[in-house]
Amino acid sequence: MDSSPFPALFSICVRCFIYGADICSIVVSVSAQAEEIMKRMAEEE
Repeated sequence: MDSSPFPALFSICVRCFIYGADICSIVVSVSAQAEEIMKRMAEEE
């Protein structure tokens, strides 16, 4: 068996870790934008 499953699992874990960090930063930036939008809407009313 040349194609061992471990390298694939390792790369998947690395991707999940990297994407997890990206998702965290995306969520933070999106929530910050949402807060700004809510403030603008509150000011307009």
